[in-house]
Amino acid sequence: MKHLNNRCAGFTLIELLVVISIISLLSSIVLSSLNSARAKARDTKRIAEIQAIVTAIALYENDHGQVPGTDLGPNQVASSPVSDSVGAQIGIGNPIDAALAPYLSAVPKDPKHDGVTYYYAYDPAHCVSTDPLKCGGTACTSTDQWEPVVSIHKLEAPSTNARKDTCAGGHQDIINADYNQVV
Repeated sequence: MKHLNNRCAGFTLIELLVVISIISLLSSIVLSSLNSARAKARDTKRIAEIQAIVTAIALYENDHGQVPGTDLGPNQVASSPVSDSVGAQIGIGNPIDAALAPYLSAVPKDPKHDGVTYYYAYDPAHCVSTDPLKCGGTACTSTDQWEPVVSIHKLEAPSTNARKDTCAGGHQDIINADYNQVV
């Protein structure tokens, strides 16, 4: 008599669960790497946009003889700040956006945070009379010496090779910014 093999071809439940677990683990590793790469890409875009803003401010200064005022109307300039409480967020419709619009194809907005992380302000810790890229430990003695600074309040991936120039002082939270660029 023939013996029939009652065993059906296929995978057991345990084998299927092991394979599904391995695939889930691998996909979570890939997705976390992808999210990290996306955060670094957004930080790189932020730094490139800050460079574009600095270039736009330089072009504005070339046309008007002064850098744009931080809280003045779009056609006004500032030879010196009134106080360190003068500053503006860029990319949310402030007058600084209108002043820079002719020099930019589009006023930059933060790629993730709806434009609330780019700032423009005079920083009393960056002095004209000293090296503006170095923190001097003491604030400038006169408002005429303050340098305009553009900053990114928060980077997503702190490991980004960004220059972290965060002198104590200034407005628009420049002291806590992850990236400052002197104009």
